[in-house]
Amino acid sequence: MNNNSRPTVAVLISTHNRCNMLMRSLDSVFKQDYPKELLSLWILDDASTDETATRIPAYINKIKDVGWRNLNYIRSSHNLHIVAARHRLEELTIPENKYIAVMDDDVVIPQNAISLLAGFMERHHDVGIVGPRFVLYNNPDTGCHYPNFVNSWTCQYTYKDVTKTMECDWVINAFCLFRSKALKESGGLDPRFYTCHEEVDLSLRTKKLGYKVMFRHDVIAKHDIDFSIPKLDRQYYLYRNKFLVIKKNFTGIHKWVALLFLISVSFPKAMWNSMKLQENGFSNLRMIIRAFMDGILNRWGSSSLKRL
Repeated sequence: MNNNSRPTVAVLISTHNRCNMLMRSLDSVFKQDYPKELLSLWILDDASTDETATRIPAYINKIKDVGWRNLNYIRSSHNLHIVAARHRLEELTIPENKYIAVMDDDVVIPQNAISLLAGFMERHHDVGIVGPRFVLYNNPDTGCHYPNFVNSWTCQYTYKDVTKTMECDWVINAFCLFRSKALKESGGLDPRFYTCHEEVDLSLRTKKLGYKVMFRHDVIAKHDIDFSIPKLDRQYYLYRNKFLVIKKNFTGIHKWVALLFLISVSFPKAMWNSMKLQENGFSNLRMIIRAFMDGILNRWGSSSLKRL
């Protein structure tokens, strides 16, 4: 495929107080073998208080002549948080780019990532989202994100650890490529999720439009993430936002069965697991109760957890 026939791609990164990680991610982005004149970079500094506001603009200024289509640094005056920040970047970039690459600031991608994923999209016009295989940054022999599936009755998630390209229900958006047309038609990421499950919702809505969600096993990205440190606020959104996934994407009897399963099975299981915790068990228990109550009562968006 010659450069004249290749599509434009925008790389979107939202960041907050992780300047060193972001620099490492940007290094992998600027090493892409995709034609630079077709690439644009959009960084949204989500009200960072570290060195991001000084180091990143200076870094971009040094490399502004490397031939990229455009390089953009935007600073938010207040913390939008990840989903709203990405949605804002989507709105700025969808009209002018055929593909949108969303990337976390703690992810490192291989040199041919954009070429392989964009090339795959060009050959498969029914694909709306495609994501790579992920491994742990500090332990590349260990996988961490896979092709995921959603049970149509219970909304329970499963995954498959496979070494082949395959269609699935959703892929994590730590790094993935979207077809702009599909993003526009679906409305993009829903900021009401605030964090957690937003990529599940977007993938399901994209599939309803007739697009496929694909997993590419031969593109391997590294994610610098630590699963051993559970965060109380993240656990809250994981439980609460499951209600939004169901209410937005399930219909008829499937919707009511999934909600009943969430309340009658998932809730007691979460409560039981919380009571077995040696540390912070009581705080975790209150968090679970509030998450399920807020989900039932349709309380979305950001939620102050200071009372927990």
